[in-house]
Amino acid sequence: MKNLLFRSLYMFAFVGMLTAQAVALDCPANRAIYRFEEQGLAFEVRFVEANKFANIASDLYLRLTTPNQQYWFNFNVSNGYSGITLHPVSNPNDEAARQDGPRELHLDYAEDIADEILISLRFYPMDENLHFLHEPPVSISSAPAFIAMPEIGLSLWYNAHLLTEASELDRDPMPRGIFRLTECSNAPLPKAYPY
Repeated sequence: MKNLLFRSLYMFAFVGMLTAQAVALDCPANRAIYRFEEQGLAFEVRFVEANKFANIASDLYLRLTTPNQQYWFNFNVSNGYSGITLHPVSNPNDEAARQDGPRELHLDYAEDIADEILISLRFYPMDENLHFLHEPPVSISSAPAFIAMPEIGLSLWYNAHLLTEASELDRDPMPRGIFRLTECSNAPLPKAYPY
């Protein structure tokens, strides 16, 4: 009983700490900067607006920056008991993406690993009270206070080369953690392709 009480108090304190650390900003998603640090390593998430569209779910791409690499994703929202999944794409700022947008890297996956990787790419935006939001952010929406991608580290550990066009990349360690809105930039990043 004492152990259960201790764990409950610890979780209450942890959630309270996260909520207290959230930046109380009315920040549009395309200017939001999220950070997560663990064991001296820094990770960052930004949203980048497409000049025309990223896809039907959102006009934003997600850019994950690790100490080793940048990864780009667009959003997919399922029907029914919906959830948000990240789909890896090539860099939408590359000239090759000008006309038709970035290449969808997950279309290249072998059938036996496609489901495993896509399951690891679930995306959970949360408000300042840690309530889950059910739609991905769009450029004009307010930025979520927190972002969780709890299993992405699994694919970065075993299949980092499948999440980027940097095929020489073997392993990119990233611990589990919650990205916190830490800053609202003065201006959004330049828009990405397609034009």
